[in-house]
Amino acid sequence: MRLAGLLRASLLFVGLASLAGPFARASWTLELLTHFRVQYAVALLAGAGILAWLRSPRSAIAYALLGAWSAAPVIALHLPAEGPPATSRPAGPVLTALLLNVHTANVEHERVLELIATEDADLVVLQEVNQRWAEVLASTIEAYPHRVVHPREDNFGILLMSKLPMERSETPRFDATRVPSILGVFDVAGVILNVLATHPVPPASSRNASFRNEHLLALGSYAAQPDGAVLVLGDLNSTPWSPYFSDLLRSSGLRNAARGFGVLPSWPALPWLLRLPLDHCLHSEEIEILDLGLGDAVGSDHRPVVVALQVTATGAGSRPFEPGR
Repeated sequence: MRLAGLLRASLLFVGLASLAGPFARASWTLELLTHFRVQYAVALLAGAGILAWLRSPRSAIAYALLGAWSAAPVIALHLPAEGPPATSRPAGPVLTALLLNVHTANVEHERVLELIATEDADLVVLQEVNQRWAEVLASTIEAYPHRVVHPREDNFGILLMSKLPMERSETPRFDATRVPSILGVFDVAGVILNVLATHPVPPASSRNASFRNEHLLALGSYAAQPDGAVLVLGDLNSTPWSPYFSDLLRSSGLRNAARGFGVLPSWPALPWLLRLPLDHCLHSEEIEILDLGLGDAVGSDHRPVVVALQVTATGAGSRPFEPGR
């Protein structure tokens, strides 16, 4: 019975943490607790099973219910994506994109270069690119003639490179930190494709959480502007279970590409159960996600995200972003 008591005490802490969601806007520390849905679900459901085995049925039921509540939004990511089925969409070009936070301190350049060569993606977004990384990429990669890079030494350098001709590019800045994002505008078989690479600061303090939230809010408004297709790729320093991530989807009208593919825990470089899905692909209705997954570790504290997508003409216009309108 002593074991059951210790387990109940531990599960009480986990259960209280799992209930932070409705109160997440009240404090940045409570918002941090929303990101561990997978861990809460596993701990609570496993603990409930052990309590049932220890013949503590009431506690087992209570924690099983909390575990199911924590698991519900995780399970939702495995459900089919919204929108019309692929058979009802007009055929369009199929593209692949690679997203990787290379980690500024990572010096395993060859592994990253091998990843880029192996994936052979049409679009590549790299984050935490400093001058060293920029020089390595410029001197060794020739397959991507169209590129925009803003190297920085503070973990917020960013690069977008493409095999596709880039109609134009811009450098929007979404919060008071003035960290750069990149917008690349492409013409894909007559459809405007707006690719937005972005990386807000991590919410590791009240001040930085405010900057991150400001960034996501402005990003949502910005991404709602164009009539063409929109693809957002970035380390958003948020999981899908934060209310601020939900705000981003709602205000932008974008969809989470992970829907139908499940949880893709990309950070940190730890076993699967200890990682969080921080690196995201969001898209407008003119884009169908054909495949989405994580690549192998390449020396960074993030794993790469690889996405195959099809750009359709459904509802797509030909006007790119017009900032400020």
